[in-house]
Amino acid sequence: MHNSKPVFQLATEFLNITEVLPHSGFLTRYIRSFCQSSTYQEICTTFFFALLGFDSDQLNRTEFSIFLETFPAGTSLKEYKHFLQVVKSGQVKPA
Repeated sequence: MHNSKPVFQLATEFLNITEVLPHSGFLTRYIRSFCQSSTYQEICTTFFFALLGFDSDQLNRTEFSIFLETFPAGTSLKEYKHFLQVVKSGQVKPA
């Protein structure tokens, strides 16, 4: 019998990965300590701008630490799968 599941799906099931960018304690602590350092804050903001889009007027540097408390928030792999199904169906097209 032939298994028709994509390799990515097989890998995530085998490794029991159910979330993308989970809010793990280690990752959160590492990002927070690195980015709250005045030495590295500019590097962090540049990274987040590259990831999320550049708009320096929208960044409130005094509240950046609050943002770091919840980043990454994570999302379910099921959400990505559903989004890709909708895109594939032609109902929604990515920008």
